[in-house]
Amino acid sequence: MNTQEMFDIAMKVAGLEKPTADAAVIVQGDNIKKVLVGIDMNTQELVLAKMMGFDCVVGHHPRNIDVKSMTNVFRDQMYAMNKA
Repeated sequence: MNTQEMFDIAMKVAGLEKPTADAAVIVQGDNIKKVLVGIDMNTQELVLAKMMGFDCVVGHHPRNIDVKSMTNVFRDQMYAMNKA
């Protein structure tokens, strides 16, 4: 499996037609078999994943999101909460 296939599955499971402003694949990857998933994935978790033989790290909190994009994230969350 590759990162785009993983992203597409996550979108389908979440019931989303388009990704939110804070959703992205930071580094593309192929032949992924072992994934470390967590909320705050920082340098320590990346090093641990490498040491333990993981092929991919998936984190919840986005990195390098600018202020304009965060405004879109909050807007998307507002719409989702209103819809729910």
